[in-house]
Amino acid sequence: MTEQSPTRSAYLELQEELERLGEGYRFLDEKSMLLAHEMLRQLVLLEALDNDLSEAETLATAAFDAALARHGLDNLESYPGWDLADVEPGVTTRAFLGLALQSAAWPEQEEPDTPSTWMNSPEVHACRLHYLKCLQLQFELSLVGSNLLRLEEDYVRTERRARALDQLIMPQMRQSLRHIREKLDEIEQEENFSVRNAKNKTDTYRLM
Repeated sequence: MTEQSPTRSAYLELQEELERLGEGYRFLDEKSMLLAHEMLRQLVLLEALDNDLSEAETLATAAFDAALARHGLDNLESYPGWDLADVEPGVTTRAFLGLALQSAAWPEQEEPDTPSTWMNSPEVHACRLHYLKCLQLQFELSLVGSNLLRLEEDYVRTERRARALDQLIMPQMRQSLRHIREKLDEIEQEENFSVRNAKNKTDTYRLM
């Protein structure tokens, strides 16, 4: 940091700048806390979705085994699945401290009709539903994962800026303030000494 001239105006300007930086540090510190809180919330959501997906995959596997046992692989492949080519989940975006956090809402879908040549199979019906649920949960997990990445990047960036202010910039400015204050005190002492010396000389001349 460039050393400033030891003047009262420089001291006051530096003091005001230090106060502004202190406000900036407090803002960054509060922002870090809010980001950390939101990350914890997203992590809880991620864990819940991951548990739901694990359960859904277990149910889907069991449903597939039941359908396979009843119809056999060749017959099971003849049943139509959901056509997801045109499915566009609704993605909601909300602003959080300048970040775009997303969540998903899946549109309602009608289950495809079973071919008239096949009986309506509850095993196939369950298999369809469980695997569709797995797909929905995986999509939601991907959004939460991207939310966490954005939050983490901003948290690291905010913490780095706060540490730079608290551990580097503001201490240097405080040191500069102390230096200017010491110089001003020295100048004031010299001026007081000069005034007293001049007064003593004046008193001496008067006595003569």
